[in-house]
Amino acid sequence: MEQQEQARERITRLDAADRAGRAPAAVRPPTLRVAMDIGFPDDPGRAAASVHVHVSGARPPVRVHIYVDGDLAAVQCGTGLIYDLPVGRAPSGRHTVTVRASDALGRWADTSMLVDLPLSESTLVGLDAPTGGVPAGLRALVARLWR
Repeated sequence: MEQQEQARERITRLDAADRAGRAPAAVRPPTLRVAMDIGFPDDPGRAAASVHVHVSGARPPVRVHIYVDGDLAAVQCGTGLIYDLPVGRAPSGRHTVTVRASDALGRWADTSMLVDLPLSESTLVGLDAPTGGVPAGLRALVARLWR
């Protein structure tokens, strides 16, 4: 009985010393998160859309894989990046864009979005486009907001 009691005391002391020696962040790293949105490209002649990616809670280096309709489109490194989807890669219609990020700790996270190409202000903003067409100033404003 006495030996069991001594063993419990040693385990408790070791456990308390171990907890005191660790910083809270070292115990549990922050959650890896991926956010994505789609915007107008700077050069509509070369790109159909711009995919904006932001990764948070990652331990560098961070690798980001971008998939279009299940096919690997690009691999980039970083936590905030932009991928211009080439015009020939995604013809008009509905496409699935998936972004998966992984970090130095082996953690990963992903997100997906459906996008209708070609992009229009009504697709991005959720408003119906005016019947007379979309003014160039509005298109430029929306493009700046998405950058």
